[in-house]
Parts: sequence; structure tokens; C-alpha cells
Amino acid sequence: MYAHCPTGIHALPVELLTRIVVLGAQDQDPYVHSPFLLKPDQNYYAVPSTHFQLAVSHVCQHWRHVALRTPSLWTTLYFRETSHIPRAVAYLARCSRSPNRRLDILVDTVAPQDHVPGVTLCTEELSSIFSLIMSHVLYWRAFHLKVRDNACKLIARKNLGGSDPAPNLETLQLYHFEDFRQVQDLYIATYRPPVRIFSNSLPNLRNVSLIGVNLPWDQSPYLLNLRTLELALHSDNIRPPYTYWDRMLRYSPNLQRLFLHYSGPRAENGTEELEWTPMHDGKGKGKQDDSILLESLLELSLTDLDPDYLCLILDRLVMPNVNKLSLDLPDQDFTPFVELIAPTNLPTPSAQPPTIHHHSHLKLADFTLTFPQLATTLQMLIITALECDSASWKVLIKGLIVLESLEINFWKV
Repeated sequence: MYAHCPTGIHALPVELLTRIVVLGAQDQDPYVHSPFLLKPDQNYYAVPSTHFQLAVSHVCQHWRHVALRTPSLWTTLYFRETSHIPRAVAYLARCSRSPNRRLDILVDTVAPQDHVPGVTLCTEELSSIFSLIMSHVLYWRAFHLKVRDNACKLIARKNLGGSDPAPNLETLQLYHFEDFRQVQDLYIATYRPPVRIFSNSLPNLRNVSLIGVNLPWDQSPYLLNLRTLELALHSDNIRPPYTYWDRMLRYSPNLQRLFLHYSGPRAENGTEELEWTPMHDGKGKGKQDDSILLESLLELSLTDLDPDYLCLILDRLVMPNVNKLSLDLPDQDFTPFVELIAPTNLPTPSAQPPTIHHHSHLKLADFTLTFPQLATTLQMLIITALECDSASWKVLIKGLIVLESLEINFWKV
């Protein structure tokens, strides 16, 4: 009577097999190193994957039955080719039975001149994708969108600007980059004011990446309580005025990562609107010399910023616990910047490195430097490019007494 009973792995209870499959899918977590799937690099290729889920569902009929009835396996939707659209339809059908589903979505389109009909994604395909996913916005957890031309940008504006609230969205990445071959092309792409998105209701938003995309800074109340902020590839006229930059940082006490790539607060031009004056609340302004304490910040990345502008930004920040610093600052003399961040008043060297403590309840008055404890907190330094004089370079490196990892591109140092 036991001749046909399953043996070995086929005898696993469905609950245990389901757990194994779910853990296997989690091993391909694309967010291990960053909450963002796209980078401000045209040659970077984001590769979120559902290969494990597909492989498991093709092992045998029993495994396929278990996989197809496990909604959490089918919540990653990435669109890079036309064939990914019908696949997403199938994935949504498989996970829709779960009222607690959370969708992670990547949409990666190409420029019209690079579009291959039936293969890549451009305007027509992007419209189809939005038609498919917008009815599920309630369940979005992460949304990454890359557009490469003005027509796709208009489609995105229409859909995100007319969207319902996204109460479960935690990560938002919007990327617009195109080759403006004529001044007129740049004007067409930038003359329209930005639109409010998701009905201005993103209560759980924690990670924001805006690459070549700006928002109505004075009408985006959800830009607070952030954990990760990336601003990249913004010309000065679309950068946030300092008032709203100050608000984003000051009201994000748990901010852990800050990435600036040719972006930051808009430069002053003599008008009151763009004056670099902090704002402590929605009504009144603080003192001109008030700095922003980023006590929780652990990682800072700085790329393609002018030396004077960079020093102005950092001179108003206090970051006592940064343990990872990435610098890509070529073509200009950044000696003043290096002197600004280099550790001073170094502790006496000892056989054992000092223990690093995360300070709580720190007060701004406790610090007078941008990086008051860099010598005893910085563990990883990545320098892709940095030009400065040898004396300041020597002071910087010598002062990092607990540094564990140092990556330097000596071709650009």
C-alpha cells in the first residue's frame, strides 16, 4: 500500500516546500546594496530577476502547482522588453489573490532612435504598461521608471499626475535622460512645470531617487521621513530651492544615505526666494547660520560637483556618524573641500582602534565641523576621482585611523 508514496524531497509537506521556495527567491534580492535599481549611468544595466521562480515552477507538476499558488513569488514586475508585458499580466493574476501583496516594478524604456519594434520599450509600449499597472497602485511597494525621450515623459506625467494615492509605496525612482541635440529640444523637455504625483499622498515613502527629474518642491509634502535620498543630473534651474532642501533633510531624522550627483539645492541669485536660509517649520525661518544635524547618516556619495558649491553645501551640514564616503570629483582643484572634511585633533594612536558608538540625542551645539568624528567613524572610502594638493591628501588619509576599506582610482587622483 506504500509502493506509490512519494519519497525524498517529493515527500516534503506543501508548507515546508513553499517556505523553501520563498527563501530561495529572496536570495536574489536586488536591493541588497541599494534601494534603487537604476543609476545615473547610461551604461548601467539593472537586472532584477525572477529566474528562480520560473526555474522552480518547471521542476515538476507538483512544484509548479506549489509555486503558482504562492502569490509572493510573482510580485516583481520588470519591463525591459515587449515580451515582459504579457508575462506581467500572468504574474499579476498569480499574486492578485493575496490582499497583502506588495509590487516591485521596474520600467526601463529606450530612446526612439534605439527602439526595436517588438523587442524594446518606447511610447506605445509604455502606454500599455501604465494601463496594466495603474489599477494596482494601491499595492505598489517600489517603482523605478526610466524614460529616454519627451514623449515617454509626457505619458509618465499623465499617469503619475493623475494617479490615486500610493499608501504602500516605500521606494520611488524617476529617471529622465535624453540626448538634447538642439537647444529647442531642451526647452521642450523642461518648460512645463512639474506635476504633483500620486495625489500628493505617499505616507510610507522612505527612499527617493530623482535623476534628471524634478518635482514641484513647494507642493511635495511627502519628501520627509526619508531613509535614502538621491538627487542627480539636475541643472540649476530645476534644483530644489534651499528652503525645501533644508526641509527634506531636517525632517528626515532617520536619513541613512545621501547621494548627490551634479545636483543639490539651487544656487542663490540675490532673490529672497532662493536665499539659503533654513526653514524650521512650514511658516517661520531659522537663523542664517543654522546647520542641519544628520545624526543617522551613514553613507555619503558626492559626484560631479563644483568645489565652491560643494563646500557651501557641506558647511551647513553636520554628519557625525558617516562610515562610508564615495567621491567622484574630477577636473577641478578640490583642495578646499578636502581641507574641510579632513580630520583634525586626531586621537592618540593606540594598539586597539576605538570602539565606534552611534550617538543618540546629539545636539547641534556639540559640533563645529561637518564631519566632527570622521577619524573614528569612516570605515570605507571610495575615490573614483579627486584632484587636490598632496599635503591635504596626506592629512586626509593619515587621519582615518579606523579605515578598513580603501578603493582609489589612481588614474584620476
